[in-house]
Amino acid sequence: MICINKPKFAWEIGLARMSEEEEQRRAPKTRKGKKYLESTAPQWEEPPKGLLVIHGHQTSQVVKNVLGDVARLKKPYCRQLRKKNNILPFEAGGEASLEFLCRKNDCSLFILGNHTKKRPNNVILGRLFDFHLLDMFELGIVEHKGFEEFEMAKQLQSPMKPLVCFIGDFESDETCRKLKNLFLDFFHDFEDHQVSLDQLENVIVVTLSHDRTISFQNFIVQLRKSDNYLPKVALEEAGPRIRFSIRRTRLATEDLWKQATKRPKQRTKKEKNITVQPLLGRKVGRIHVGKQKLDKLVIKKQRALKRSKGRV
Repeated sequence: MICINKPKFAWEIGLARMSEEEEQRRAPKTRKGKKYLESTAPQWEEPPKGLLVIHGHQTSQVVKNVLGDVARLKKPYCRQLRKKNNILPFEAGGEASLEFLCRKNDCSLFILGNHTKKRPNNVILGRLFDFHLLDMFELGIVEHKGFEEFEMAKQLQSPMKPLVCFIGDFESDETCRKLKNLFLDFFHDFEDHQVSLDQLENVIVVTLSHDRTISFQNFIVQLRKSDNYLPKVALEEAGPRIRFSIRRTRLATEDLWKQATKRPKQRTKKEKNITVQPLLGRKVGRIHVGKQKLDKLVIKKQRALKRSKGRV
């Protein structure tokens, strides 16, 4: 009797289909297919990255509260999976199911929460490049205060455009440097070239302590009257307040990191026959005009040039 191992879970079936699709991937033959591949290719200004919130096989109430608060900060670019998923990304082959779920939900950022006796109140933050795992960090929840404990939480608006501030020596080693870059990726939805003080509503402060713990705080910016024309800026904490401890990490290789951070060439339309005069601050252009036949040019005759009938 021959026994065939069939896939038990839906994500295992999806992985088999995904591997078949990668084998059959070819160059696009239609204009629509070429347009789709161009939309998935690296762009100069990337659209907002989606966050996938995943509950592990066992989660505590503290982990559930942290996942809910992070999802609220990331709205509307967030998707939550309510069912339990037995995913262990740090184990051998454990990232395969994680990559499949992120590809299915079109999310390049993820946060996974679980709770075990060995690692209680555990969350894993990570990101993907081309729907393959780039890096991830395992953090333990030391302290948590949710939105319900802050009065200013009612004034939070979504989507958020926060100012992210880092306090501490994040450049001390490679782990802290990449973790700082990951926090920027989490809340960097749009690239703003100019910042207005009226539109700055939130400030996120990430602090690295000497005992290798990281505190996360969210503040609301309030503008108050002052003696001069500049308003007085006050920060009111709106939650959540979370303190993490760094546990396990998996960083990207140098080749993969260079490939992930490579930016494509910016496409700019060249202006033909136009020169810029910096002193006058204007542009001068040349226009090509074809040969004109002035003898056949139709001009409106003026009555002042005509002779009157009485004169000879």
